[in-house]
Amino acid sequence: MGKRRAALTDDALVAALLARVAAAGQVPATAAGPRQVRAAERALGFPLPPTLRLVLTRVGNGGFGPGGGLMGVAGGATNEDGETIEADYRSRRRHAPGWPAWPAGLLAVCEWGCNVYSCVDAAAPDEPVADFDPSQLPDGGSVADCLFPRSPSLREWLGTWARAE
Repeated sequence: MGKRRAALTDDALVAALLARVAAAGQVPATAAGPRQVRAAERALGFPLPPTLRLVLTRVGNGGFGPGGGLMGVAGGATNEDGETIEADYRSRRRHAPGWPAWPAGLLAVCEWGCNVYSCVDAAAPDEPVADFDPSQLPDGGSVADCLFPRSPSLREWLGTWARAE
């Protein structure tokens, strides 16, 4: 198994992301301000994970990164349905009949297409990232049946993308 890299500091993560965004020709949405972050946290009912807050306020309010790019908070990049992180979360928590309940604190942050999303667990201190693939839902299953670990932390996941690994 490969050697695990040391976690990037805030400044190193931001610098690495900005460099990769520029090299990839991506154009992030204007960085979120404190009011946007506070409004998103009020709408969610809990704080944004620290790494996500850092990235949205210092790199851009979504529109860059892996897959279809990170979603932002209000005023930033959206998913294909035009939803920001907090709007998407509220939609998922109001789950449709026949679908299992969406876990509290699980934020879809990056869309890959075909309703597959990378999600971060805002309730866990390490901010683990898992991919959600609804096509894997067994009859009578739960959202947990559709979650597949991607990275032990949001910081590591974004750092790996920034280093083009």
